[in-house]
Amino acid sequence: MPRAEELAVQLTCAAIDAAPDEPVAWRPGDEPPPDVVPLLGSWWTEGNELVVSFRDGRFRAELVGGPAGRSISWFVREAADLFRVADGRERGEQLRVVRDDGGAVVKLHFATYPVTRTPQTFGNSVGDRINPVPNTVSQRLPAE
Repeated sequence: MPRAEELAVQLTCAAIDAAPDEPVAWRPGDEPPPDVVPLLGSWWTEGNELVVSFRDGRFRAELVGGPAGRSISWFVREAADLFRVADGRERGEQLRVVRDDGGAVVKLHFATYPVTRTPQTFGNSVGDRINPVPNTVSQRLPAE
């Protein structure tokens, strides 16, 4: 085979091998445990959105817009309202669930950072209302 033809065949084979696999059709998966259901959906930390979901029988959080291949954390349960990242982003870190007196989920702590349902400024999360931290100069200055 002439050299140009051989090169063309090699390049074609390499392109076929490098092509991504066909996407797998979506199908419903296992139902998440009942105590995980209120954790699913969008959450926010430091201005970044996390989407918490249950896929292929596993609990996970994905950092929206995070680096490809490094934006997903896969959790395993350690105790009631306590999970640990077993694989992926923030491996080894804990996810703690904070509930109000009625048992409703009000906040998460992921790697000690507060995670809320809506974007918050620093010092303005649910836990800070329980133990307020001054966030303005007038709140920090003593009254005259």
